[in-house]
Amino acid sequence: GYALWLVPVEHESTELKAIMRFRPPRRRQSDRPTRSYPKFHPHVTLATFDELPVNFHLDELIPQSPDITAHYTSLERGETYLGAMKLMMTASPALAQFRAEIVHRLQRQGLQSKTHRFPHLSLFYVDEADERQRLHRALQSHKFFVNDHMGNLTIKADPKSRGTGLQQFTGAEVWLANCIPRSVESWSVIERITLPT
Repeated sequence: GYALWLVPVEHESTELKAIMRFRPPRRRQSDRPTRSYPKFHPHVTLATFDELPVNFHLDELIPQSPDITAHYTSLERGETYLGAMKLMMTASPALAQFRAEIVHRLQRQGLQSKTHRFPHLSLFYVDEADERQRLHRALQSHKFFVNDHMGNLTIKADPKSRGTGLQQFTGAEVWLANCIPRSVESWSVIERITLPT
């Protein structure tokens, strides 16, 4: 179907993409084809829907709200390809309201959103259960993610750097994505809307 992606500001995208390029050490060369580890842009899915009406206008769906943020809370390993490895988050009141308004406007166009576990940001799509487990262990051992005593998560693509890392997600744009192809790398962006800063 189609999806509305909330895309982070550029420096956050750069940091997240650096982690998304990480791979655990290879145990052995496998001859079997795999769809694991496709490239995709970091995003939070705001809504998904099956069809795109002829009179669909993205700019009419997206409120022009500033300060669309969320705080990272944990790294979670899932049991499915698309849910393989994701960052869980707590939405700010502004993001919760922003998303609720988008879902409401979609419903007025007769479109039902089917997004689950909002908000989260997928880092990897991995098919094989044992590979998901291996990846999770490797990510933890590299210390890309550090929890504080308040339940917040800090993300650092280079754990040895002195920078503060990422503690929150800041939405910069909303992308309308065509996710009909089975191959993730064949998904395409149809339209983009820039949010106010």
